[in-house]
Amino acid sequence: MTNTSKILHYINTFDPTTLKSFKLFIDSPYFNNKEEMVILLNLFKKTKPSEESQLNSRVIHRKIYSKTTFNERKLQRVLSAFLALIEQFIAHNHLQKNEFEQQQRILEYCENNALYPQLVNYLEKFEQFYQNKTVKTDTDYFDYYSILFQKFNYYSITNTENSNEYKIHDLLNEATDKLDNCYLINKLRAIAVSHSQSKIIKTTEQTILFNEIMELVRDSMYLETPLIEAYYNVILFMKDHTNEESFNNLQSLLQKN
Repeated sequence: MTNTSKILHYINTFDPTTLKSFKLFIDSPYFNNKEEMVILLNLFKKTKPSEESQLNSRVIHRKIYSKTTFNERKLQRVLSAFLALIEQFIAHNHLQKNEFEQQQRILEYCENNALYPQLVNYLEKFEQFYQNKTVKTDTDYFDYYSILFQKFNYYSITNTENSNEYKIHDLLNEATDKLDNCYLINKLRAIAVSHSQSKIIKTTEQTILFNEIMELVRDSMYLETPLIEAYYNVILFMKDHTNEESFNNLQSLLQKN
């Protein structure tokens, strides 16, 4: 795929609001100081991927450098720079919409620069946020784990909490527990998908650690986690469609959460 094709496909995924944001991004001297990029945006946003053949190198070159001789190498450098700018905007736009990732970058900055009062404030705020979430996704559990592990690192490095080693150790165990939740949700989801696929391709091969995972979940507190309980019952019902208990448990979970 050429740079022209990549640019066209990227631009055509932008809705009007995103396109407006990208225009502001391009116009900002902090991100861009080349007039060619503004011209390219105006050119590409008027073109659909199906019209790519009309947008050949000479046409693009003429739009940017109307008074100079055609130079393919120079044009490709400009297109590559424009493509890089688009991808930078996509990453920037994603970060702007994701408050957790923003706060994570701030947390890392505070940690790296020993700004401990700010670090503790952010850690406690995020910990409270995840504690209050009724149903947590696998991503929530991983983010929660990250927060608790950073808190553990902070207490270990700064020797705070009145040197209470037991409390610090408990914090590490709590972080590990959240990581286990994240893993089990993903593992059970993968088992469910694999079991569904096995019906299509007609194989009896089971997912690695299937029995161990199912036994672990059945005999532990992990069933108190809604998503783990949901996938666990999905798998039981997929394996035995006469298992009314699993079906009813799943239905009740969906209604409750």
